[in-house]
Amino acid sequence: MSETASNKIEITVVCPDQSMKPVLLKIKMWHLSNPLASSCIRHVQNKKNLSDGLESAREFPDKSILIPIGFRAAEVFYYLNNQDLQHLEIIIRPPRTGRQANSEINEQPLASLLDYNHVVNVQDTLPALRKSLLRMRIKNHVTIRELYSENDFTQYFSLRYKIWRAMGYLPSQSDCKDVGLELNYSDRTAYPIGAFTPEGELIGCARLVFPIGHDSHHLPLISKLVAAKKDAKLTATFEYPRMMIHPFDILESLAGFRSYFARLVRDNIKYAEVSRVIVAPKHRNDGIGEVLVDSLLSLARKYSLNILFLACHSELHPFYERCGFSVLDGLSCEHFAGVNAPAIAMAIDLQKVKIGP
Repeated sequence: MSETASNKIEITVVCPDQSMKPVLLKIKMWHLSNPLASSCIRHVQNKKNLSDGLESAREFPDKSILIPIGFRAAEVFYYLNNQDLQHLEIIIRPPRTGRQANSEINEQPLASLLDYNHVVNVQDTLPALRKSLLRMRIKNHVTIRELYSENDFTQYFSLRYKIWRAMGYLPSQSDCKDVGLELNYSDRTAYPIGAFTPEGELIGCARLVFPIGHDSHHLPLISKLVAAKKDAKLTATFEYPRMMIHPFDILESLAGFRSYFARLVRDNIKYAEVSRVIVAPKHRNDGIGEVLVDSLLSLARKYSLNILFLACHSELHPFYERCGFSVLDGLSCEHFAGVNAPAIAMAIDLQKVKIGP
């Protein structure tokens, strides 16, 4: 996904203090060495004061990122108007010296396309700058939204089937090859989001799966879709198994998950699973998967969730770590989803991670 000159992004760094110059130089060096940065950024400029920096960023608000270095959030917000909050990407690097360092918030930067206020306080500007660039690049080509129509869900289950079948993730007992859809009982409590092209093609998806008893408002629509297919295997996979304590199908394979799950229930923690994070092959390596996962974190905040967990191939942990997840010690297996490949569990505690302003 390459950017034309007209779509490139201007970075305005406000660096009034000589002691903060190393941060500015670090950003400039990263711009030259990082492939994403070099493909997306037009120029990194420095302004001496906040009013000049804002004036420059406001010239092209949808193609600008403002980075005030050494400012408290309250100082920056004093200068912002509603238009700035709607259009500008602002990465605030607060002071580190003295008592201020302990009082400033270090927020989790996201590339979510379900958030509309893109102001973040961080101590390390580069991960936040990367997220902003990723979001700004993806939003020019892709819309991220919740699914709501029969066509949305048909595309969604079809994409899941194509990718999982190609990867060998479908055991014969749940391979609904006659209808070409992949779904099961976990979709009864799932809230999916999709990445759509301007033409309405679904090219990526991800979902939050809630506990049993939290049926999705999509359930009647999905039930109707399943019934219309008149496929015995699809109908069977959509029904709850007779013996089960949770709907998190992949995680059940991981040693130690039941104990972890029991602790969440005992402590009355609000939780959900991140799963079926899928991107169509020709759209991979563009960052869509990361934007989808970050957008799920925004959705989790909407539902006031405390913990998100997931199971993934062990090689994927760096991808989820970029979204704030950490490996759960002791939760792993050598085979998952009928695949002869190692899996691990990861989680993010949204009570400890501040997301957004």
